[in-house]
Amino acid sequence: DRRTPRPAGWRAGRPRAAPAAAPASPSPARPKVVYLIADERDTPMVGAWADGLFEQQLEIIQPIFSGDESEIREFHEESLATCDGAIILYGAGNELWLRRKLREIQKSPGYGRTKPQPQIAICLIGARTADKERFRTHEAMVVPAWDGYSIDALRPFITQLKAGPPV
Repeated sequence: DRRTPRPAGWRAGRPRAAPAAAPASPSPARPKVVYLIADERDTPMVGAWADGLFEQQLEIIQPIFSGDESEIREFHEESLATCDGAIILYGAGNELWLRRKLREIQKSPGYGRTKPQPQIAICLIGARTADKERFRTHEAMVVPAWDGYSIDALRPFITQLKAGPPV
């Protein structure tokens, strides 16, 4: 047989397709988003937490207290719907306030949340009280932080958050 051998992939009447370009290097992963939830009276402490978490390559959503009440509520619900993790700073608020915040996180699918529930940490801050000292839950990681922001205290939460939701 005297036919000319054809390259692999050649079809009569059509040139052979160019080889596929090498895949682009993957873009860096988007940082995990952490929503800080705090009572307005704890506002002076929020900055240190936001700065420390940002240094851990996390995107931070800080609480908002000024503005129209319906806008603040909408912002809160949107933040719950989109965050990867939530840190509740349990300082000036009482346990009823804290439990309400936990329920709001549980209700986040009703706010349009489409991804798994966020990782949750409750940081015990401010004045030590008997209620705070006694507080326990299976719904979140409880982190005593009486002396303020501490990366060491939050490291297990951050590691779990960056690893992603359990499969």
